[in-house]
Amino acid sequence: QEIGIGPYDIFVAEPVEVLYLDAYGGWLNITIWYKGDFEGDLVSGVSGMVPIGDEDVIVASFSITLGAGTITDILVLCWINELRSDILGEYSYVLSTNGENVSEVLGLDYDRSLGVLSFHLGVTEIGKEIFLISFLDPDLDSDNDGYKNLIDEFPNDPDEWSDTDGDGIGDNADLDDDGDGFSDQQEIDAGTDHLSATSFPLDTDNDGIFDHVDEDDDNDGMPDDWEIRYGLDPLDPSDASIDSDNDGIINLDEYINGTDPLADLLNNDENGSQFPSWVLALIASILFILVGISIFLFLISSKKQKEEIEEDWSIRDELDPEEAVDCPACSNIYPLKFDDCPFCGEENPYNGDVE
Repeated sequence: QEIGIGPYDIFVAEPVEVLYLDAYGGWLNITIWYKGDFEGDLVSGVSGMVPIGDEDVIVASFSITLGAGTITDILVLCWINELRSDILGEYSYVLSTNGENVSEVLGLDYDRSLGVLSFHLGVTEIGKEIFLISFLDPDLDSDNDGYKNLIDEFPNDPDEWSDTDGDGIGDNADLDDDGDGFSDQQEIDAGTDHLSATSFPLDTDNDGIFDHVDEDDDNDGMPDDWEIRYGLDPLDPSDASIDSDNDGIINLDEYINGTDPLADLLNNDENGSQFPSWVLALIASILFILVGISIFLFLISSKKQKEEIEEDWSIRDELDPEEAVDCPACSNIYPLKFDDCPFCGEENPYNGDVE
């Protein structure tokens, strides 16, 4: 019979309406009206949101197969049962491909108000994969929550826009955003990232107490702060049985006894020195070297001073008696103009009368 569908008036038999594609936010109903004998079938392909370049687009594809029948014309109508208001209808189009070449299907008529894509398929398109492609409006924010539909995972819910773990519950309502088994509050208290499944609170010793509140993370009997103070590993229980200073006492007993695990307790002096023997030996060696250097410098200084005095006083026996002083303290003779005796340092008792 002859029927009119949109701009087309064709002779048709019973319509082939067998394919539904999950796209465009609902089921995409694809109906074929044909003229001639048709013994083919509809086969579904790609369906959903895919990236093309820098944009995400809605894509649905299908193919038409033919048997032994003869066909002269095919009209394809695609009803978008749940029409998306964020589709840029004027940019929707249809492509066909045989796996190598891609071409645009002509005769496309898109009625956005009805959500109908209609187009003719010639016999050359039979067997090819037909792609329906629609771009989304990048500026549309359906729920006015400040997040555009393109990035809003809940475009119709003003209270939700992201779902980190993909469990269908928006992050604002989800108590465990990253789905790692630890609640958001537990992660916030522990200082871990509640939006990353690879970041979560630790419980090293599996005692049911998270490390950030556990005073002994490795459960070795030594508190974390005590281990850190003495350079031990608060996450390694094996260091409790180690004798860090080789004094015959393991670290755990050092903690129990209130002693220093880095001091040689068997070599402590009577005053209870807490310095290891090797530290004392090092200090003694440094002091010995410093004393030796001081003596060496003193001898050099004394020798130089003696040479200077002898050089200055090489003519002291030839001094004019009126220009010399006989030191009352050491009986050495030196020039009258000196303020002090260069031999003993006694103040010159006569220099005050000399102009």
